[in-house]
Formats: sequence, structure tokens, C-alpha cells
Amino acid sequence: MSAPPYAAPYAPPAPMPWPAPPPAIGGGWGMVLSVVAVALAVAALAINLAVPGPAGVAGAKGDKGDIGDLGPAGPSGPAGLTGPQGLAGPAGPPGPQGPAASGGLMASSSTTNTTTIGIGCTNYMGGVVSITVPSNGSVVVHAQVWMLIDHTSGTKDEWLVQIGTAATDCGDLVYQWRDSIPASASTDGTVSTSAFVQRPVSVIGGNTYAFYLNGMMTGGQDPSDVFWFANMVAVFYPA
Repeated sequence: MSAPPYAAPYAPPAPMPWPAPPPAIGGGWGMVLSVVAVALAVAALAINLAVPGPAGVAGAKGDKGDIGDLGPAGPSGPAGLTGPQGLAGPAGPPGPQGPAASGGLMASSSTTNTTTIGIGCTNYMGGVVSITVPSNGSVVVHAQVWMLIDHTSGTKDEWLVQIGTAATDCGDLVYQWRDSIPASASTDGTVSTSAFVQRPVSVIGGNTYAFYLNGMMTGGQDPSDVFWFANMVAVFYPA
């Protein structure tokens, strides 16, 4: 007998193969599409920023703000043109007297009076000079005098002349001019003689000083012994 068909040996079916995995997203065209998408997004954003949208409705005007602090001054501009000269103003009051110049200050006087020379200190009438000094210093006084002396033979005539700080000042021997006519000389009622005297005096500024031409007969005096002509000069020298 032949064996039945079911008696044949059992053979199991072959196993099913696994499905192939899908392609990776990061490679190939997928990567290219991702880059393009990013570029398009950036371009769209740039366009939105570059192209402004429509202007909005203007808002209401706000209140005026406070005044701000003063800013720094700007640089000075160029000088403008000189304007025309104005009218001269009225003269002002005179100023105080200034100090004496280096050349000094001078005063003078002269006289033609006839004054008898006494046995005491005698001032020649008109023989005086005054000066006002602006500062401390010295005044130098000069005087030149012409005299007539009445001489009698047998009598010696003697006299002195000097500049004094008072009308009775004849006592400063250093500045005296002394002269005489000897007793042996012939009688002459008008013996002409002259003298030149000088004297320095220290002074204080702001004061007025007077100086006198004085003389006296120390021998043989009579009323005809006289001062005849004279002049005086005072010069101030600042200290």
C-alpha cells in the first residue's frame, strides 16, 4: 500500500523579511528644503522691518514742558566795525596836585624899594619869596642884592646879608655874606656894593614856606646905609 498523502514530512514556511527603514530626514533633499525654509523666513522678517506699515492716527498735543537749563555760552563772534566818535563830554573837576617833576619847582621875587639897614636884623622891604612844596625835600634859595653905603673917613663901615626863615633871622653864620669899608677910605655918601647869598632848607610836603632877605650894619651905621635893589629865587628839589 502506498502511504497517504498526509504522511509526508512537514516542512515549515520560510520567515518573512523585515521592512526596509525610511530614509534619514537630515540628509539629501530634506536638508536642502530645511535651509530654504529658514532663508525664506529670514527674508520675510527683513521685509517686514524694512517696509513700514501705515502711519497711525496723530495723538493729542501734550502740555508745554518746563524751560530747560541755560546752555553754555558759545564762542565770541568777530569784532564789529568801530562806530562814529561821540561828542566830547563836559570837563571834569581839576584833580589833586601831583608830585613835583624831576626838574623841581621854582618861585621868584624882586624889589626896588629903598630900606635903611639898621644896627639890628633888618628885612629888605619886598625882599621875600614864598613857595608851596608838594612833597618832602629841600628848597634852595638864592638872592642878589645891591646896596648903597654912606661912608665917612675915619669910621669903619661893616655889614652882613643873609637869607633868613623869618624877617628877623640874621644869626646863621654859615650863610652870611660879610663886607666892610675901611676907616682909611675917603668919605663917600654913596659907596655902591653888592652881595650874593644862598641857603638850603629842608621842607615837608604840603606846606608853604617864606624866605627873607635880611641884613644889618655891625659898624658905622647911619640912615643913608640902604638896600637898593634885589631879586630872590627859590627852587624845590623833591627827596
